[in-house]
Order: sequence, then structure tokens, then C-alpha cells
Amino acid sequence: MPYQQGIISQLRHDAPFAWFLRDAAEYNPNFRKRELDELEERLQGYMRCLILTETQGETILSKIRPDDWGAVFTIAYAAISTSNEKAFLLAVDAVETEAQSRELCNALKRFPFKRVKSYILNIAHHNNPWVQAAVIRAVAHHFDKINPDWLLPHLKSEVPAVRVAALRVIGDEDLIAHKDQITAHLDHAEASIRFQAAFSGNLLGIDLAYKTLLTFCFTDNPYLRKALGLVHHLHDIPAIERAVPRIQNSELSTRIKAYNIAMAGLVDWMSVLLEWMKDSEYAPLAGEAFCFITGADLDADDLLLRNLEISVNQEIPLTQKRKQDHWAQAYENDLPWPDPDAVAAWWETNRQRFKQGTRYLAGRTLTEENLLQVKEEGTQPQRHQAELILRLLHINSKNPS
Repeated sequence: MPYQQGIISQLRHDAPFAWFLRDAAEYNPNFRKRELDELEERLQGYMRCLILTETQGETILSKIRPDDWGAVFTIAYAAISTSNEKAFLLAVDAVETEAQSRELCNALKRFPFKRVKSYILNIAHHNNPWVQAAVIRAVAHHFDKINPDWLLPHLKSEVPAVRVAALRVIGDEDLIAHKDQITAHLDHAEASIRFQAAFSGNLLGIDLAYKTLLTFCFTDNPYLRKALGLVHHLHDIPAIERAVPRIQNSELSTRIKAYNIAMAGLVDWMSVLLEWMKDSEYAPLAGEAFCFITGADLDADDLLLRNLEISVNQEIPLTQKRKQDHWAQAYENDLPWPDPDAVAAWWETNRQRFKQGTRYLAGRTLTEENLLQVKEEGTQPQRHQAELILRLLHINSKNPS
């Protein structure tokens, strides 16, 4: 019995953490599809053990700290699996943040709608806006066709989180019928609503949405990184060549500047990245941007810094980094460290494969064939960007003027 209790005690900590690792890897450049699948398999293994324990009479769900990373997902998923409505409501009551809303939504999306229908109906009019947001996105996931009237009350909500969720669904699900609703929100006073309308609007090919998106691209605001991850895919090359220097010459964080170069995809800025690789603060980020564009692999191509003294001295906790620069990313301490000399030599050898004034992602030009290959073989950020670019390439064919 003590042995069994020890396993149960460990499971209530490890199962939520397995979700956290899987979720954190989604946009982490250290992971590719294969590694993501392995984390998913590990998560499912933990969930099977948790569900098995619950069905054998050992109640773990009530012992999981609801504010732990992954707890909302873990409790909700196991509760639905075991038809434990009381435990499900425990997960719902724990939702206080956007991240926890995403956890609840993901749990609801992992089952057939028939299985989760009663759970969704039970919380469909919940007074917590983050719960409402989870429901909106989960319902949209389960239906190929959404009744336009269903979204209208959410698009009129006075709560930003609810409107943002509805606007996001319009873009994610390609709901052309709601184009006018997107346009009506492009000048909304609330920035979160205005940004999501702009982002979704560009996914639907709404011309006015581009101008609104630009207002988030050159100032320090909470949506800057996501805006830069879209805007260059809408630009032609001359527009990108004008936009990158505007960012580079600004007072914005160097982290944003490195990310902007990566999203632009032009090799014209390789010299800047190579110079930043000599800076102990930004070397890993410069290496990340370099690999994002060129497809180089610091480990596989033997471009890692072998003298680890520099990197060890820079292992600053994320909370401390974010006090200095709020654009610090959670995965930074796990990034490989480039050897500036080795990377410079690699670039000198391979630069003839790249043309200035041409965009690249993972070393490939942005043709549909290449983008599909990146979706299968690239790092997680490369895969997501490939999917986004493919979506934009198909706008005209899906939605002819």
C-alpha cells in the first residue's frame, strides 16, 4: 500500500506537468513534429494511468492543486473520461487566466462532441469570461459549419475575452459570412479586440485589416510579436525591406529585432545576426533566427559553442530576465549556443545557395511544395509559420473577389 500511495502521489504531480511540457513545446524551436509526438504519447500515458487509478476507486483529481500548470487540463480530461461531473466543475472553477482557458478548451476538444456535449451545455453560460472563451473555441472546433447567429451574442459581449474568442474563431475557421463583423471591430477602442479583428481579418483577406495590423507592428505593445509573425507574409519584398530597418533602428528590444529578422526571412540581415552571436545576452536568439531562415541545425551541423563557460554564466531565471526585458521567452535557457566562428564559416560556405531579396523559411523558398515539406520536417515555429503562409497563399482561391 505505501508503494501504491507513492505512485499515486507522484502521478498527481507528474500528469499535470506532462501537459505543461507538451503545451510548452508547441512553439519551442527545440522541438520538431517527432519530439512533439513523443511528448503527446507521454502525456497520454500519464492520463491513462490517472484514469485507471480513478476507476479503481483511488480519487486523485481532488488532490491535484488546481492552480498548478496543467491542472485544469488534467482534471477536466480525466473527469470527462470517467464521467465525473463534480471533478469537471472543479476544473472549471479553477480557470482564472487565458492559459487555463486554453487548457479547458483543449480538454473539451479531445473528445467527440457527443461525449462532451453535456459538459459544454452545463458551462455554456458560465459567468467566468475565460470559461466562455474556452466553450466558444471548443464548439467551433467540433463543427464544420457554424450557424452565423450562434456567434452574434458573443460578438456583442461587453467582456473583451469573449469577443476576442469569437473573433478568433471567425479567422481560425474561415467564417467568410462574418466578414462584416470583423470589419466592424477594426476600430474598436479595446486593443485586444482590435488586434484580433485585424489578425482574423487578414486570414480572411479583408483589405482594411492590414492597415489595422500595421498599427501593432512598430510600437512596444502586447501584440507586437504576434503581429510581426503575420505582417511580413502580407508584404511584398520592397515593403519588407522598408519595414525591417524601421524595426532595427527603433528602441524596441533586441529580442524583437532578432524575431523580426527571422519572420522577414531575408538573408540580407545575416551579418547582423552573426554579430549578435558574439553577444552573451543575445547569442542563442541570434542563432535561433539564423536557423529559422537558413535551415541550419546548430547541433547536426556542428555549429555549437563547445566552451560552455559563457552560456553557463548566462543561465538567468526567466522571471529575472523578464524584469529586464518582458520579451524574454520561456524557452530561451534551453536554446543551443552558436559558435560565432563556426556559424560564420558555415554561412560563407553556403551563402551562394541564398539570394538577397528572396524570402526563406528553414532554408527553402516559400513555394507551396517547400512549405508543405517544412510543415513535416521543420521546428515547431517553422511548422507554424509554414502553415500560416500556406493559409494566406490560398486566400484568393478560397475567396475570389
